[in-house]
Amino acid sequence: ELGIATFGDLLLHVPFRYVDRSRFHTVREASPDLPNVQLRGVLGDLRTVGEKRGRRLVARLTDDTGSIELVWFKGIRWLQGSLKPGQEYIAFGKVNEFRGKLSLPHPELELAATYQAGLDAALQPVYSTTEKATAKGLHSRGIAKLTRTLLT
Repeated sequence: ELGIATFGDLLLHVPFRYVDRSRFHTVREASPDLPNVQLRGVLGDLRTVGEKRGRRLVARLTDDTGSIELVWFKGIRWLQGSLKPGQEYIAFGKVNEFRGKLSLPHPELELAATYQAGLDAALQPVYSTTEKATAKGLHSRGIAKLTRTLLT
């Protein structure tokens, strides 16, 4: 689907843009006007809200300036087993405003303890992919990881 059959194909599948993740924002600075935010804070308790199609997982990420709601609509079971409330996380995504409250839907999360600063973390490539490839783990971050592994 992506035309990637060999290592050479993978290397020729170039990113269509880069995202600058060198800056951390505070929760107070988080705004829907920003293209993306990267926050560092402690993950609160996970809870499931709603039923059937409206079911979602929510948690709060808190730093010294406030807290913001993190929301997931998919992968709820997996997230419940993977996320560790009370731990410090790095959250990255687009801030949304819903009913006057700010939230971060489907943020990328990484434990702060495993976060690696530096150029690799600062400029992240964004690759085109498909829904089918994403379902098999070949999302943009997966392609970036494979490419980085191939080149090292």
